Amino acid sequence: LLLVIHHLVVDGVSWRVLLEDLQQAYVAIAAGQPLALPAKTTSLQRWAEHLQAYAQSAALEQELNYWQTRLQDVSDALPCDHPHGAQQQKHAVSVVTQLNGELTRKLLQDAPAAYRTQINDLLLTALARVVSRWTAQPHALIRLEGHGREDLFDALDITRTVGWFSNLYPVRLTPQATLADSIMTIKEQLRAVPDKGIGYGALRYLGSESARQTLQALPLGSIVFNYLGQFDGSFDAHGALFTPSADSSGASQSAHAPLAAPISINGQVYGGELRLSWTFSGAVFERDTVQRLADEYAVELQQLIAHCTAEGVAGVTPSDFPLARLSQSQLSGLPIPAGQIEDIYPLAPMQQGMLFHTLFEQEAGNYINQMRIEVSGLDVSRFRAAWQATLDAHEVLRSGFVSHLQQSLQVVLRDVSMPFVELDAREHSSEWIDDWANADRQQGFDLAQGPLLRLAVLRTGEQSHQLVYTSHHILMDGWSSSRLLGEVLQRYSGQTLPRQVSRYRDYIEWLQRQDAGLSERFWTNQLAELDEPTRLVQAFKAPENGQGHGDYLQLIDADSTRQLSEFAREQRVTLNTLVQSAWLLVLQRYTGQSSVTFGATVAGRPAELPGVEEQLGLFINTLPVIASPRPEQRVADWVQQVQAKNIALREHEHTPLYDIQRWARSAGEALFDTILVFENYPVSEALQQAAPPGLEFGGLHTQEQTHYPLTLVVNLGETLSLRFSYARQFFSELHMAQLSAHFQQVLQTLVRDPQAAIGELALLNVTEQQQVLRDWNATAAEFPSEYCLHSLIETQVLATPDAPALIFAGEQLSYAQLNARANQLAHRLRESGVGPDVLVGICVERSLELVIGLLAIIKAGGAYVPLDPDYPEERLAYMMQDSAIGLLLTQRALLQRLPVPPQVQSLCLDKDTDWLAACSTANPVNLSHPQNLAYVIYTSGSTGKPKGAGNSHRALVNRLHWMQKAYGLDGSDTVLQKTPFSFDVSVWEFFWPLLTGARLAVALPGDHRDPDRLVESIREHRVTTLHFVPSMLQAFLTHPQVESCNSLRRVVCSGEALP
Repeated sequence: LLLVIHHLVVDGVSWRVLLEDLQQAYVAIAAGQPLALPAKTTSLQRWAEHLQAYAQSAALEQELNYWQTRLQDVSDALPCDHPHGAQQQKHAVSVVTQLNGELTRKLLQDAPAAYRTQINDLLLTALARVVSRWTAQPHALIRLEGHGREDLFDALDITRTVGWFSNLYPVRLTPQATLADSIMTIKEQLRAVPDKGIGYGALRYLGSESARQTLQALPLGSIVFNYLGQFDGSFDAHGALFTPSADSSGASQSAHAPLAAPISINGQVYGGELRLSWTFSGAVFERDTVQRLADEYAVELQQLIAHCTAEGVAGVTPSDFPLARLSQSQLSGLPIPAGQIEDIYPLAPMQQGMLFHTLFEQEAGNYINQMRIEVSGLDVSRFRAAWQATLDAHEVLRSGFVSHLQQSLQVVLRDVSMPFVELDAREHSSEWIDDWANADRQQGFDLAQGPLLRLAVLRTGEQSHQLVYTSHHILMDGWSSSRLLGEVLQRYSGQTLPRQVSRYRDYIEWLQRQDAGLSERFWTNQLAELDEPTRLVQAFKAPENGQGHGDYLQLIDADSTRQLSEFAREQRVTLNTLVQSAWLLVLQRYTGQSSVTFGATVAGRPAELPGVEEQLGLFINTLPVIASPRPEQRVADWVQQVQAKNIALREHEHTPLYDIQRWARSAGEALFDTILVFENYPVSEALQQAAPPGLEFGGLHTQEQTHYPLTLVVNLGETLSLRFSYARQFFSELHMAQLSAHFQQVLQTLVRDPQAAIGELALLNVTEQQQVLRDWNATAAEFPSEYCLHSLIETQVLATPDAPALIFAGEQLSYAQLNARANQLAHRLRESGVGPDVLVGICVERSLELVIGLLAIIKAGGAYVPLDPDYPEERLAYMMQDSAIGLLLTQRALLQRLPVPPQVQSLCLDKDTDWLAACSTANPVNLSHPQNLAYVIYTSGSTGKPKGAGNSHRALVNRLHWMQKAYGLDGSDTVLQKTPFSFDVSVWEFFWPLLTGARLAVALPGDHRDPDRLVESIREHRVTTLHFVPSMLQAFLTHPQVESCNSLRRVVCSGEALP
């Protein structure tokens, strides 16, 4: 039978498709059956249309640089015997390179394993070495012919399309001094060709004018190489109707047609032997010349086969592990023999964090998980075999983790034995078994040496055992652990499991494809809501000498669990969301922060990844859930808000936490110190369901530990269990009992009324409320609540009129002098309309006038509004407008730059004060009531616009009376006033000494920031009492002259978190 089809419409693959279809059709017709051919794939026309568009794309245009780089400065000239000879078909001569069946088998089956090569890699390595020696060039430029059916377009399938898809493209191959280096180098050069060269032809013949001209000017290669593959399988299958004939089919081309290239090498395997035909023009090359090359090629192939099949020869190259993106030198430096490596790829985000904390705190035992299970009826040898088979089936279980050249990688090992220990513990107590298991866990793992799991089977009776399964969390999440145990039991019971459709590396590859910019925008928006990190540890006093970790377990009974589940269903939220909503409220109550966050553990399994639910590995991730519960918010709205946050987060749950913290600009500080893990895969139930007859599981105990101070694990079964895993360095068991009770209280009150305001939800139970509101608050004390502040100061003036009251920059006023000057100004303010609850602005540098002004405003019945001269103009303008002051006390130097509204009258306290001379020095008649305002201080505005906060005379007198009772001042004391008067600490600095006959020393402007000047002021005025913020106190205590400040008796510290 002679079949003739022009090469324009068929290629080698097409012939196989046609012959398969012909055989199928013939068999069907012969059997009298309907003709049914395989489904038609994409047409050649559609492929051509897509290829035309692809050739004009920007993506392919960028590929042009690759071809320019590879083809420039390389020669494709061959040492011809007759350079000017004709190159037509009529001059065609062929010689052959052939390997016998055994060498061919080794080449095809054994040799590729050494360097993880394909047959083309080895054939081209040998050819490049021969050609390079012949041409005396460092490179061999070979024109490769490929099938061209590359997977370029997702919507197209051309696997069974008939047509001419073949593509030709040049490759520059660079042999090295040794066979090993030659194989690895050329293998990498071939892998680096984009899309197996299809872009070259698209650019050269269909691309832009400039692209076509660029490629046409570059060498193409004078040797064409085309390996057609193994034809044995196509024609020698049992029952094959069509097999190649040994008879000649005649000339396939005109005798005058040009040869495809000076030398064309076409190879295939048929009859179990490799045969490569070298076709060339006898008018250009002598037959002996090319025959010599063909013979050298055979020798080179034989040497290559011998090398690759020698014992111990193995090598890997970067293209073997594309996800790792390593160089050859980095690969060669790995501390693991190449032959043992199956795969290498980067770590998932959660794995990165676990690796860091494991290496950072190697003795802490973080992320070393242990599960202990009672079992009876176990066949130990069968159980061990089931574990080994499961280990063999999952690459992630055979992984080790290395930090190589500042890059963390997981290395999958090829052949790994399951670490398995069998002990007879029948003569030992349960305490001995506990100690043995704890010691086993404390051994930890060498992360670089997989597998990072081990199993011990301790015989405790004739038919009873205790299993001790220890693993590193970096391998698997809880869902995977549950599936792992299920698979082991399936194999134990003799079941054959289907082959995994996907691997953990597919997830790593998926991670690398995600848009980091999109995630950054999402998380930056989320982080904008958070004012500061949430630190629960700061709400508790750390235990003394606390070490290690503890677990505090609480169970919510079945009825309460059902109520929680029913409420979640009614509100159309998950139970996880409900638990998170309660935890956020607890954090807000404990920390006092308006916006709070914790780390939520998310499943992390992308739905679009095939087979992801059946995969083993660490898919979970820990991400911040950030929220700002408002007291007036309804419960129903609150849980819906948390649910919406969880839904929005799913699109970005793969984001590494270290990136989120970087975007938060938290200077390396963690955003939270608590994480919440919601588990709904009870391992005990999985064991019972998968256990074959005769195998029974009993008690189960797990031990897990993270690096976070507190991990709350919520496990859903018939009851809801709460496990508080805590670091004893920060918390005690009593703390956990309290925290657990409060969490349950909030959780249960949350579901009582969906319309209740969350601010009304009680954190404390009835007994605790009685304790806090009544028992602990039994602090009633007598104080002069019927008096205003200035009345008490006036009483002190009568008691010590001549005693020094106020000191500033070498000036001093007695109590009588201060009172008289304040009275004069108070009378003047009364004339300007100042009275009870009238706000008066005061913007004055630290001075005598500042104290006089404050006291005068209060005496007049008004409330002072401090306006710090150092504030920005916009802030001062806002405060004046917002407070609606009608009068401003200031100084001439400041008035020029203050944004005083037109309706505000200004009085300068430092100009000629003759305008006060006519005012009485007597105390003004008191018009104020203790409930009237004494001052209004504006907040910093860190969460929005500044807000004015007022305080009454009664509240201020109560505070000052408590301070006097607790830390009493007398006439021998001096208080240093140094805090800017826009902060509330300044209030007691100003008025406490004046109530008690002590001296008020006012620091010079700017001295509050200068430790040297503070030390001088303390010594100069014999200061006994002053205030520091913690950071300034630290600077003060380290001052070399601090010991000379021996007059100090009281130091008040507040305003910042204490270190």
